[in-house]
Amino acid sequence: MSNKAWSGCTEGTMADVYAKDTRKAREQHKCCECSRNIKTGEYYIFEKGIWDGRWRLYKTCIDCMRVRDVYFGGAIVFGRMWDDFREKVSEGGKEGILEFYDDLRHERLTKRGRDVAFRMAEKEMKKIKQNERRK
Repeated sequence: MSNKAWSGCTEGTMADVYAKDTRKAREQHKCCECSRNIKTGEYYIFEKGIWDGRWRLYKTCIDCMRVRDVYFGGAIVFGRMWDDFREKVSEGGKEGILEFYDDLRHERLTKRGRDVAFRMAEKEMKKIKQNERRK
């Protein structure tokens, strides 16, 4: 275990103790980011640490882990990654979303992770276009 928890945050605080491991599920788990069931036999990321004096455990599917690594450099607040991703994509408005589409980093995502990310970007683009029509 390491006390350098650069990649594990909860509520914006760094862990006092932190460990990360890739595991193969022996039973079904739930991803802390997308709430998808991690099926028996699938690989997932297991992270544990002490935040604010309490041990906490997080299980993340490989799809979400890849998004976390590619777009956030691994550093996130557990359970908020997709909200943070949505904010990151939409903060630049239409130009920001178009930049996301042109960004070649999404090629490093899993198919499922890429599909979710693109659906989210498309949804944000629709919101922007609807707001433009109302003006």
